[in-house]
Amino acid sequence: LARWLFQRNPIAVFAHGSDSPGNDVTVIIDFGKGDSAVIDVCWRCIGFGLRVECFGDKGHVRREIELPLGAGRQTLVTESGVQQSTLTADVQGKLTFKRMLEGFANSVLHGAHAPVSPADGVWAIRIAEAAKESLAHGKLIPLGIGCDQNGAR
Repeated sequence: LARWLFQRNPIAVFAHGSDSPGNDVTVIIDFGKGDSAVIDVCWRCIGFGLRVECFGDKGHVRREIELPLGAGRQTLVTESGVQQSTLTADVQGKLTFKRMLEGFANSVLHGAHAPVSPADGVWAIRIAEAAKESLAHGKLIPLGIGCDQNGAR
């Protein structure tokens, strides 16, 4: 999601905490130019939810979704005030996995645009491996400036 929002690849990853039940882990993904994404994983939470917050110069937006139901709310904060609305994401509805498989099959069989590219998968693994390495060594892990959009060096 952060790669899509920033329209570029990250340059480094730092993680702190412990990625094990009963503990929390925070991962900071550095995109350069002063931009970063922060991912917090709480292994002690009751229930399962997703919260995405994006901050800009003139305000921020927050979306909170209860999983697997997909019900939630959106909060938009600007100089003009606060607006809240309900949100139905259908994150794990009956058709979600069917749509994913159909998208993959259409890309393989008919050359259609894949809903999630192989590069997205490569970058997800690179970021996860860098976070794991950062947890093990307690340091910032560079991802390599020479990487192309597909994650290859």
